[in-house]
Amino acid sequence: SINIEMPGYSILSRRDRNGGINENRGGVLAFCRDDVKNCVHWNDSSAAERVWHLIQRDSGCIALCNVYHPPGSDEEVLSSLQREIKDMENIADSVILTGDFNTHQLSWLRHSSGDTRHGRLLHDLCEQNGLSQLVSEPTRGRYLLDLVLTNMANVRTKVLPRIADHNPVLVKV
Repeated sequence: SINIEMPGYSILSRRDRNGGINENRGGVLAFCRDDVKNCVHWNDSSAAERVWHLIQRDSGCIALCNVYHPPGSDEEVLSSLQREIKDMENIADSVILTGDFNTHQLSWLRHSSGDTRHGRLLHDLCEQNGLSQLVSEPTRGRYLLDLVLTNMANVRTKVLPRIADHNPVLVKV
């Protein structure tokens, strides 16, 4: 795997993509500013390329999940996400999911190529869990693939200039 460093930050978690044609081409990576001491890596999903973190606050705990869902992900990817969200309800009072969901649902995500079954299922999952999608601009070409899903009211997002083939999304809590 490639060594990635950012001055003033430490790697909180890293899950590289493994095996097959996409070996050593991506994954999920979380950095934490060195002076932040209230954020920990909780666990890795056993069913998908997702990593969970906990952020402790005076008023409770936030579950933060970094996500990569490959194009054409099957329904089990979302079923397992539903189970993981339910598990986190016992630990955290809020949840933020962020990452490349690789889904289209024009009726929900304005910058989509059309409606898909995966997009409808993800939208249903959000409605069932009280999650709002906060990113309003395209993040890969003309499409919105990188989402921020949360049940928190005070989260803001900003799409930043492109790196490689995606625009990163800054999430402020």
